[in-house]
Amino acid sequence: MRFLRSPKLRAALYYSADGRCQNCGVELPADWHADHVIPYRTSGHTNLFEMQALCPPCNLRKGSKMLTSENPLSQINLGEEEIRQGQRAAITMIVQRVYDVVSGRKPFDEESQHTAIVLPTRYGKTDVIRASAALLYGSGMISNALILAPYTLIRDQTVDVDKLVECQKRFGLPKDAFLRVTHIDSSSISKQPWLRSHQLMAMTTHLAMEHIGPLTEWVRHMQRTTGLRPLVAFDECHMTSTENRWGETLGHLASAGAFIVLVTATAFRTDGKPIPGFPLDRIDVSPVTVHYANVAERKVHIYGASRIRYQLRPHHETTFQQAWAEIPSPICSLDRQPFEIEGDDVDGGTVELRSGIKLSQLSVEAGRRALMPSLKSRVVIQKACKKLVEELHLARRVEGAGNLAAIVFVGDDDRQNDPLANKHAEDVVKEIKQIDSNLRCRIAMSNNDGTATVTDFASGNGDILIVKQMASVGMDVARLKICLDLSNTRTPAAFIQRITRIATVWYHRPDAPEPYDAIRSALYICPEEPRGAALWNIFVHDAGGQSTFLEDFQYQGTKEMSDQEQKSASVFIPTDVIPDSKLEDTHGGQAEGWLVDPVNKFLEVTGLGGAITKTRIAEGLLGVGIQMPSENNDKGNENTESKDSIPEKPRNTAKEFDDAVTEASKKANQLASKRFREIMGRPYRNARQDGDLYQSIITDVWVEHEKRVGILGFKKIREFTDIEEVRRVQHSIQEELDNGR
Repeated sequence: MRFLRSPKLRAALYYSADGRCQNCGVELPADWHADHVIPYRTSGHTNLFEMQALCPPCNLRKGSKMLTSENPLSQINLGEEEIRQGQRAAITMIVQRVYDVVSGRKPFDEESQHTAIVLPTRYGKTDVIRASAALLYGSGMISNALILAPYTLIRDQTVDVDKLVECQKRFGLPKDAFLRVTHIDSSSISKQPWLRSHQLMAMTTHLAMEHIGPLTEWVRHMQRTTGLRPLVAFDECHMTSTENRWGETLGHLASAGAFIVLVTATAFRTDGKPIPGFPLDRIDVSPVTVHYANVAERKVHIYGASRIRYQLRPHHETTFQQAWAEIPSPICSLDRQPFEIEGDDVDGGTVELRSGIKLSQLSVEAGRRALMPSLKSRVVIQKACKKLVEELHLARRVEGAGNLAAIVFVGDDDRQNDPLANKHAEDVVKEIKQIDSNLRCRIAMSNNDGTATVTDFASGNGDILIVKQMASVGMDVARLKICLDLSNTRTPAAFIQRITRIATVWYHRPDAPEPYDAIRSALYICPEEPRGAALWNIFVHDAGGQSTFLEDFQYQGTKEMSDQEQKSASVFIPTDVIPDSKLEDTHGGQAEGWLVDPVNKFLEVTGLGGAITKTRIAEGLLGVGIQMPSENNDKGNENTESKDSIPEKPRNTAKEFDDAVTEASKKANQLASKRFREIMGRPYRNARQDGDLYQSIITDVWVEHEKRVGILGFKKIREFTDIEEVRRVQHSIQEELDNGR
């Protein structure tokens, strides 16, 4: 829908319409639109006789009439094989909500303007944004799109040519889907042509915040000249809130009239503030007394307030559990392998952590205070690095992948302006080098051009990457498969971002057949302490995003501050902590610590790895009768019972088991599709409106056939551990496929 540039042609069209909107008949304003009856993207030319004069509201409502279905994706070629179920659902939601506004089915208001999407880290969130923008632009529903990213590294990955080509092929997008793409930096933001000459742009949220004036003018300009609204996508939107400047930036762009898409893996903030644009459901309201301490005056000011708890409700959410349940899963399963820190390990000890006491035995508050000095202790670093190097070499041998890599998260140093601000990272490198001097360690910090270091490491230059929190958002290095966490930051969002840096499925053998060409499991090494265990529990069991607000403040009085109140701090209360577990995975499996060595020996003997977690192997070893070493044995002796407890010729059934699971799932899906066709009289189309019925049908398939073969209680396919059970269910399903019920 182009603006006619020629004054003569505009005048001719104006007079041919008698100065009135050719849709609603109102008198045309000065900024009336010259509209292509057949969209320019379709016709490819401007012909006065194929145009009409419209008032701006009619042109905005019109959008592109090329899509007339209530399900606009039904007329768009979207890849069927490669696209993940959650990605399809998210793209459908974004496109449908924009279509509803453009087609006039819904008014443009705050609710319809924002679309909130939650997808797991490493699940392909950026591809969802890219594909949605390409589909909306190619269908004439938006003028163009801008992606705001928290860091330069993520911004550059967003418009990386190779990743765009990969996205175009995987999603079945037109070949011209990403012809005019660019990133905006401080040197180019003042050059106005970028505002209208590109279909997809990316910039950092910070740069957008500093140049919000040109951006809001861009939003208005595109509406005036094309009759279409641009789309602005906020990647990692959990970093915005209603009370920070990034949130203000979002608000300005929304007020200017852009469609807003919010995408994150962690739909909650540590400070409890809401994420702008996310719908909220009120959960409960309770009275609370709030104490604000003024240490300098030794006064405590007391207020009464109401604590209001809300649940953030995204328009679409795919949880980590749902992603792990997909076969094959698009993200790695993770093992958590904690190590103990004892008082004797810490240089000089701490007030809380003394000789004979373990960090895992402390209270939550005492553990919080002892954590940072413990993680910086030389003995602790030495112990952790030894475990890291052992696991790195083991993984490389088992996988036959010499470039498999590890990442270490370290804590902040006490003095940020000190020339030794990287001391914690440098201490880690020193210990690693003493264990194996051949390992190439790379330190990536904000004060040493960290982005360039990470980019170089991603290209294969280095074995172990040492970072602070800066690399926990958006960094995509698939060969990272082991994480050592020596960071003292213990918030849910930061934890999930850290741990999922190793969760990208790695296709390190591209010539091997699916699904055995990929490493689909990774290892997380960390100190054993209550808050970390609680965060793992939140991560595995999907707590969901909640926000808490305090409202209706009323001053009640002031009192003198006690000595105890001066020392007090907020307390993190963990739930369902299992402090004694030494090995656990993201499928809820758990194994005792003594099984770690037998599992590693089993991996060495069989060459098994990648497709299965260590926790699951440990459960399998228990199933074949491995015994815990006798308490009388010297556990530190290399010639202990554990070595001989492994069967001499262990049966490598992992591939066989995965084959059976894959085949059973395939047969179950075939039967569910058959039943769907019988009920609906048409094939299952993987559309949103079919999803609930299909899910109900496939659940019935599993329940019925499990009962038929004598399995009591419903099991999801990923919960099976007995290959014979899987085969019996598969055989039963096949019988129905062959013969009917």
